[in-house]
Amino acid sequence: MKAASKLVDVSGFHVAPGLIDSRVHIATDQVPRAGTFAMHNKNHFPVRRRLEPRTYAEDRAPQAKAGKVVSSGINTVTSSRNHLEPPGRILTIQDGEARPLYEIDPVGAPAPSSTLLVERFDQESMRWQTHLATELHLKLHLKPSIFMAREEDRAVNRLTLSAGDVGFSSRWMSTSVHSHGPVSQLCVRVADSTLMEVTNDLGWNDQLEFTAERVIRNDQLTGLLYALEAERRNGYPSGPLFIDGIELAVATFLIKSYGIFSRRPYRDHADERKSGSLSLALPPHLLRRVLDRMRDLTAELNLEVLAAETGYSRRHFLRMFQKATGSTPHQYLLQSRLQRAQDLISRGSGSLIDIAAACGFSSHAHMSKVFRKLLDVSPSEYRRSL
Repeated sequence: MKAASKLVDVSGFHVAPGLIDSRVHIATDQVPRAGTFAMHNKNHFPVRRRLEPRTYAEDRAPQAKAGKVVSSGINTVTSSRNHLEPPGRILTIQDGEARPLYEIDPVGAPAPSSTLLVERFDQESMRWQTHLATELHLKLHLKPSIFMAREEDRAVNRLTLSAGDVGFSSRWMSTSVHSHGPVSQLCVRVADSTLMEVTNDLGWNDQLEFTAERVIRNDQLTGLLYALEAERRNGYPSGPLFIDGIELAVATFLIKSYGIFSRRPYRDHADERKSGSLSLALPPHLLRRVLDRMRDLTAELNLEVLAAETGYSRRHFLRMFQKATGSTPHQYLLQSRLQRAQDLISRGSGSLIDIAAACGFSSHAHMSKVFRKLLDVSPSEYRRSL
């Protein structure tokens, strides 16, 4: 059997050496109120948008019914990740109402996550639309396209975008856009709860704001979003553990690259790195508890469930699990499923389709893909070689 390292897994943060070596925190108000929320444009000048509480509450009613409480500043999501809720749509405020990002339905199935919303859109053209984003949105452009865009009451700008460019939607800034020709986008909503989790975990104690260009050209972020698009295109065969890893990696990248804070972190990251506290392995008794939970190969596990067994945050759990086992939870689970499938095939136990289901693979095609990636043979070829 070939080593598991052949499997590329972004959930271990390998895509960004040093990416998880920063510290941050978010401060939020808990009650929606009239007021302003400071964002920054590309020239670092503050832009403020006023929204009255009644309009805000009414506009966010669809998400409130889904168990989400929205606050001024950074939104606070109260729903738990332990049970995957039916994913909602990416919403923006349009004409005073909370509506889906686009009128057409997204392509394919939703992501198996209650916090990372992923929608693919292919349109022949896009008429003028005005959006007010209340959450952090990214748009990976999958094909070259030309847009006309205007922020607030400023002049209209022409944007010529290449495949791989990532659009960044500023929170609380009204933006109007339309396209010249076809548009193909992967749209991603990064939940405020994830941003709060990562910033608290990194150790900052201040209000989080973002400063970024309207269009981000960065191979690291583009690679993460292309990995997400490949997973979406195949029907999310890798499951919640893989999606959770991408979600944390994207949030960490954005905070490190574009987050701004007015004060220093309350924990000194350099001191922690010198002391070795950032590289501790998961204690044996906690590792056993997690591995026992992972023995059910057909269970739909996510990082929230596994991290809860240890008492650590999802991000700390990822690093400590990898230090203890040499692999991410997603990689470990794939290896366990692969070994179980090999065992069942060796025994001649049933059809390959039944074996794939018994081992927790999403389909026979998914099992075949893992066999080829890790063993360089298909399940049928492996059976014939016995």
